[in-house]
Amino acid sequence: MATRAATILAGLETAIEGATIDTKAHAGDVYRKLEASDDAQLMTADRVFSVIPTSCPIRSTEFIGATTPGMANFQAQVSVGYARGSDSAILDRILQDSERIMYALENYAATVNTDVAQLEQTASTISPYDAGLVLEFDIDITYRIDLS
Repeated sequence: MATRAATILAGLETAIEGATIDTKAHAGDVYRKLEASDDAQLMTADRVFSVIPTSCPIRSTEFIGATTPGMANFQAQVSVGYARGSDSAILDRILQDSERIMYALENYAATVNTDVAQLEQTASTISPYDAGLVLEFDIDITYRIDLS
């Protein structure tokens, strides 16, 4: 069995939506997928996120062998928005969330989609953004590709 990049991205979104939140900003606080590139939505509430590919899949030569099926690699960025509030409270939430999201991504690759050979976080930043802050993860994904 093998998979496609779009399937992986959708699975990562589901994994993040299901991640546990340590400290809620309010009673209904959950991870919510950003709808249709609406950047304004990114700052309307905590934990609005997106998973965007930053490259197209290419053949992965690292895993090619006589018994290895076709492997491909692509990069994506996970962005999570946080509305302004108490700076110490928002930073605490971001740091706690980064650990939970990291675990959700790793768990997806290890147990949910075993066609993902490698999912590696290559960078993480916290940046100011209009009315809040944005947590960003850069991830590198290698997977068994299905072109049948």
